[in-house]
Amino acid sequence: MFKKIRSRMLSGLLVLTMVFSMASPALAAEESGEETVAAETVEAAAETESEETGAETDAETETGDAAEDTETFTETEEVTVTVDDDSDLEELLSSMADNDELFDSYVSQLFYGGRSSYANYGYRLFKNDEINYPIYLALREQISAIAAGTQTSTQITIDLSDYGLTYTADELGIEASSETTELKSYGTAALGEDLLYGKIVYCLLVDCPYEMYWFSKTSYSVGWSMSFSGTSSAYTSITFTSITFNFPVISDYQDSTAYTLSTSGVERAQTAVENAQQIVGNHDSESDEDKLTSYRDEICDLVTYNTEAATDEYKATYGYGDPWGLVYVFDEDDTTNVVCEGYSKAFQYLCDLGLSEETVCYTVTGTMTGGTGSGGHM
Repeated sequence: MFKKIRSRMLSGLLVLTMVFSMASPALAAEESGEETVAAETVEAAAETESEETGAETDAETETGDAAEDTETFTETEEVTVTVDDDSDLEELLSSMADNDELFDSYVSQLFYGGRSSYANYGYRLFKNDEINYPIYLALREQISAIAAGTQTSTQITIDLSDYGLTYTADELGIEASSETTELKSYGTAALGEDLLYGKIVYCLLVDCPYEMYWFSKTSYSVGWSMSFSGTSSAYTSITFTSITFNFPVISDYQDSTAYTLSTSGVERAQTAVENAQQIVGNHDSESDEDKLTSYRDEICDLVTYNTEAATDEYKATYGYGDPWGLVYVFDEDDTTNVVCEGYSKAFQYLCDLGLSEETVCYTVTGTMTGGTGSGGHM
């Protein structure tokens, strides 16, 4: 019986072995098929990626071609403004002192320090304006440098790149075109609404007239640089990149060109200030009473009375100028002399700087009747 059981077990094993042997090739084939499908999937994915990469490359090529077609070029334009063009400016300039009087007032500022006594009109008008107020301040700073002789050119350029003064054809309500004439015309008009150069100049003349003693007061010009962007077939935007204010110099204060200031006058004034302050320093240890005598003697040693300037003929020819001011007293030039007003201003200045608070000096004016020197005096 044991033999029969063993025989049956062996037969079962043989059957199992045959079944397993027959199943193994099928299983192997199935696994091989899965590997084949996976390989085909990877290959397909690679082809898809290659196609997408190719599409991206084509897109980049097309973008690159478009970038190459984009063009930008720059032009400049200038507008001259005469006094007659602006009634407010004409009225202001007609009420201002002449250039020599303005220079005399500027020199007084050098002697006494400080700025013009006018109200800060530019601040009141533009304080909340992110375009015009910074431009006004930049111009005022350079005008002060011109007045002081540290800058001689009166053509002042302001960079506009930070102000976003770009206007597109769509914003201006026009069609993009290969011609820039219409874009420039509409863009310039839009600029005029944002950048108020006429009001800026008006504020400068109100706020710092003495610093503009050199300005001819007849006209000025404004020029701007602009760039156009787009393609060769259609320019789509205009950008204003800089603005230049051209202020002509009156002939008496010119150097080599109409836009170049001669610094000889202001340099002479600065030298006179230094000399006057040196006189005050030389007598600093004296009493107020002794200072009065010393100041008088110093002035008399420096100048003599300018009898020619006191004549009507001189005033008709040369007008009011240096013989009535401080500079000719302290410039250490024997050929420059003053009339009574120059003497009085010089003495007043030395007293203002050198005397104690207990002693006050006043300048008075009056009229002399009869005799030598009759007429108005200071």
